Amino acid sequence: MKRLPRGFQASSLDRHEFSPAHLADVKMDDDDEPELVLKKEPKVRLPKEPAAKIKPTLDVNKFVNSLNQHLTIRTVGHVMQLNQNGTPIYYAAVGWAHTKINGEKVWTADTKMHVASVSKLLTAMGMLKALGTHGLNPDTRIAQFLPAYWQQGENINQITFAHLLTHRSGFRVPGTKTGFLTMKREVAAGVQNVGEDSGYENANFGLMRILIPIVIGDIDRDRMFHPNAETNDVIWDGIATDFYRDYMQDNVFEPAGVSGAGFLPMPAAANGALAYAYPNVGQTGWNSGDLATVAGGAGWRLSIKELMSVLSHFRRTNKILTPTAALAMLSKGYGLNGNVETDVGTIYVRKGGWGSGDRKEQCIALFLPDGMELAVFANSAIGPDDEKIKKVVLDKYLAAIS
Repeated sequence: MKRLPRGFQASSLDRHEFSPAHLADVKMDDDDEPELVLKKEPKVRLPKEPAAKIKPTLDVNKFVNSLNQHLTIRTVGHVMQLNQNGTPIYYAAVGWAHTKINGEKVWTADTKMHVASVSKLLTAMGMLKALGTHGLNPDTRIAQFLPAYWQQGENINQITFAHLLTHRSGFRVPGTKTGFLTMKREVAAGVQNVGEDSGYENANFGLMRILIPIVIGDIDRDRMFHPNAETNDVIWDGIATDFYRDYMQDNVFEPAGVSGAGFLPMPAAANGALAYAYPNVGQTGWNSGDLATVAGGAGWRLSIKELMSVLSHFRRTNKILTPTAALAMLSKGYGLNGNVETDVGTIYVRKGGWGSGDRKEQCIALFLPDGMELAVFANSAIGPDDEKIKKVVLDKYLAAIS
């Protein structure tokens, strides 16, 4: 290797776990959610003389105020921010990042939370930048960038980066797991139906934490770190994840003015939110732990201020991708849940949810028409019926169009 990851300590490999115990009962809230179908009520207009058609508009104040009110009485705590052309035009922080039993800490714009599968959007930005910088494109096949010592099963040589970015690789991983050994095993097992809608799989983005360091040349795919197979796997997992973290910091976060992004919870990540059940009746909050072993498809801990900065720079400056490349990424659905067509334009959606039992942390990021971006964090379920954050936000948006 040309270098080692920043802050690398060989002693940490002695403590490495491929599947830490604190991840054993974790549930991702977006892995089995059906695609949202929104129906717009027909507008009834009285017959009148032909005239210029009035373009529908969004009542921004109605949208954000109704959304904030809805979440205020249905979550332990939440924070939301709406930007337009890179400038904040609405912000609200309500409730508790830590409830009384955990020391009473209110939500602020600087409170960090695990953004769960919104990490896929961030990883897609980094993956596309890595490919473009090295003269490659999303239609490049991944086989030549997988560790050489991994066995490649049937049809792996047909999978492209675009297939990973849109969940069309053919991987079908039990429980959507994304550990190093799981991904190595699934590559060896091979896939079917490459290019078809093969299902939502975290492994598609987990593989990118291995692929990015190889694409950019930080790790030679032919490298064997140790003659012992298990030790070699441990070193590959640890070093590749660290290089992925460094690359994302240098090429996605730092260009947006975000420093020190990572996967560690409190106390390493100061001012972090805990996850709670709703309603909360005095239960202690849940700390979701070190998430390095699920990095790529999940794992990043950010504040809403930091996430909004990344979204803005991604969309309208040349610091992460060019605006043209950013629009192409959104249009192709790379790293997204999908898009929603409305009377005022297209919304591009990325949501994430992570929980243990009934304690949840969830996040949503949206690229809206008229140069707007919105992010919402909530550190509990939404209401006693566990409403879906995507549906809540989009319902309020559609209701504010007239």
